[in-house]
Order: sequence, then C-alpha cells, then structure tokens
Amino acid sequence: MANICENKVVVIGSPDAVRSFVEAAAGTVNAYDGNDHPTERSIIAAVRAGTPIKEAFRDANNRIDALRGTSARTVYDDMFEPRVAIPPVSADRFEEWAAGYEGKRDRGPEAGMHSHLSLESLRPMPPEIRGESHHLVGYFWCLNNWGCKFEPTVDAPEIKEMPDGRLMATYPTFDTPNGPALAAFEFASGNHPDVAIISAWSEEATDDFGYVVARRGENVVSQQLSADDLDPDVFEEDDGFRWVNTSSLWENLVYAAVTALDDEVEHEPRP
Repeated sequence: MANICENKVVVIGSPDAVRSFVEAAAGTVNAYDGNDHPTERSIIAAVRAGTPIKEAFRDANNRIDALRGTSARTVYDDMFEPRVAIPPVSADRFEEWAAGYEGKRDRGPEAGMHSHLSLESLRPMPPEIRGESHHLVGYFWCLNNWGCKFEPTVDAPEIKEMPDGRLMATYPTFDTPNGPALAAFEFASGNHPDVAIISAWSEEATDDFGYVVARRGENVVSQQLSADDLDPDVFEEDDGFRWVNTSSLWENLVYAAVTALDDEVEHEPRP
C-alpha cells in the first residue's frame, strides 16, 4: 500500500440519513501521533521521579502486554513485538537512550483542529490506546481500525440532490498516510446503515488505485486497479510524460462505485 494516498469520499443515502452522517462525522481530530512517543516519555518521567530504570521499563512493558490482549491486538503482532526494549541500565546509557526521545514531537495533526470527516468521531480511539506509544500499540491500532497512520483534516462536503431524490455528499480530496481509511468507513457504515460510503483512492507513484463501497457495516463492493485498468480518458500527456488527471479519475471511480452500489441494492433480497 502507498505511503501517502489521495482520497475522495462520497456518502449517498436518504436526505435525513446523509445529513445525520455529515453532522456525526464532523469533530475535533485526534492529534495522537506516536512520533511523540508517549510510552517512552512515561518511562523517562518515572525514572526522573525516582523509579529504578528496570522497574520503569517493566511497568511500561506490562501495560503494553495487557493492551495487546484487548483492543490493541492486531494482525501485526506476529510481525512486530510491540515492547520497549530494556537498554543497558547504567545511568549514562539511560541518558543516551532518553535523549533520543526527549527532543521528538508529534508530526501529525495539531490538537484542536476541526475536520468535517473526523476518524476520531467515526471510530474513536480507546483511551487506553491513546496513552501508549504510536510505534508500540497505537500505530497498529490506527492501521487496523482506521486503515491509515493518523487522521486527516477534511473540509466540508458539497451536498447535492440526485435525480432519484437521494443526497450525495462529496468531500474535498484529502491525503492519508500509509493507505486509505477503509476500516474506519466500513465501521462507520454500521452506525449509519441508511447510507453508503464510497471511498476512492489514488497513489500514482505505486500504481495503486481503487474504490470501496461500505454499507451496513461491511464492504459490499471493492475494486483495486492499476494504471492499465483505468479509462484512457483520465490521463494527460505532454512532451512524452503521462500522468493521471485526478479530477477525471475521481469522476470515473465514483461513477463506477455508484453503478456498482445501485446494482448491489437492486439485487439484494427483499423483505
């Protein structure tokens, strides 16, 4: 999956359902980004307060192990061991280790920023996860439960009435790190069963494009594409260079997603 994805999200449903989603999705972004290393900072603070070095590390590792057995557990557990390694316990070596974290600060969204498509509003991070380091627990929670490393800030959607009376809320394009937020929107669709959430993405550098339609808590349509699969009309070319015109790409992908959604609805069992 791409390092940075460009995204287009469209929400379709009855007027009341779409307005309800738009209202619920707006909120203050979760400024959590473990590049701030809260777990390591908690160890440093404990040692500074007089806790023996080994004890401070052991306490942190015990907290992390407890979280791994609950909502923090992810498919990544077999790939990474999310524990704080215990460094040499001499005071000098500890200070060398601590110096590597004391100067680091969060590089994600700033606290208090407003987003009209807040992942924190759609799928809140549990408090016990927020208190630990991004690289040890929170990083994997975000990828597993949102689909991206931290949440974006997104402007207000454009809302239009469709010919059949449904509303379509189209959010402005936004970027997400380490992939699109597909897991967050799949989860959110379960809390808003009368809307469909279309999430389209583009990462031209890695030849990764596609769309997913989430409805009633599951992804009912999913399509991953390469440049060879795209409509030739989405490309522009000049002086031997070819690139994707993203405006045309979003129009193409969203149209395909809406068509697939309507086909899904048409053929679903009737009560």
